[in-house]
Amino acid sequence: MAMFVLSAFTDESSPSLSGQIDAAVRNGLSHIELRQLDGKQAIEQPADKLKEAAHILAESGISVSALGSPIGKVDIDAPFAQHLEQFYRAVEAAHLLHTDRIRMFSFFMPKGKEPMAYASLVAERLNQMCDYAKREGVLCCHENEKDIFGDNAARSAYLLQNVPDLSFVFDPANCVQCGEVPQTLYNAVLPKLSYFHAKDARKDGSVTPCGDGDGDVSALIDRYAQTNAPRILSVEPHLFDFSGLSSLQTEALTHTTHDKTPEAAFDRAVRALKALLDEKGYSYE
Repeated sequence: MAMFVLSAFTDESSPSLSGQIDAAVRNGLSHIELRQLDGKQAIEQPADKLKEAAHILAESGISVSALGSPIGKVDIDAPFAQHLEQFYRAVEAAHLLHTDRIRMFSFFMPKGKEPMAYASLVAERLNQMCDYAKREGVLCCHENEKDIFGDNAARSAYLLQNVPDLSFVFDPANCVQCGEVPQTLYNAVLPKLSYFHAKDARKDGSVTPCGDGDGDVSALIDRYAQTNAPRILSVEPHLFDFSGLSSLQTEALTHTTHDKTPEAAFDRAVRALKALLDEKGYSYE
């Protein structure tokens, strides 16, 4: 039976490192996907703070499965040099946190313009970053975020073909919110799938615990279990208006739960994933 490694965006439970460690420990998680620390993006933190965080996490028995960076979550027509410097800091941050994965995106497209008109520019920029990351021993893992170039199956397939060193993180909830068929986009990125965001959503756009939405999460996990990929499931709850959410997205967060605290919402999201895995008899750590 397949074994999964469970991780999570613990900043949705608490902005502080101690609170994020508490969230991991009480939910039995040995990994976290580190995105924010004390209300700031992890890649914006100084090196000494990241070194300290890595030490404290290791002392707590917790590893960083990926750096949840905002790289590529900028307009395609914005100046690239400054963003490239930010990417270099992300690679340094990944090293300091002892992870070889950086979650990233493929640029916001101009409103009303055909995204494929920007395909070669997107590929050029991603290749430049991936080339550097490869030399540094780091994987660039592209997420199918809403409104970026690679938010659908066809353009994700283009990236797979034209950015050879790009890996992928698959998010079924984002598929639903983009009007994409999750199975179709999953097929497009499967050859270079690095990990899987455990997040679900309904067709009205509201985020749900895994298995309660229209993301085919249960069936997709069955398919994921049959691969030779690392089988990392990273819980991204989005079930509460947590501290730091406004820096990650501009639209209002809609969800289907009514938890009174971010900790309760986070725990609910992890429980839902574990229940789904338990029902199928899958092992996890």
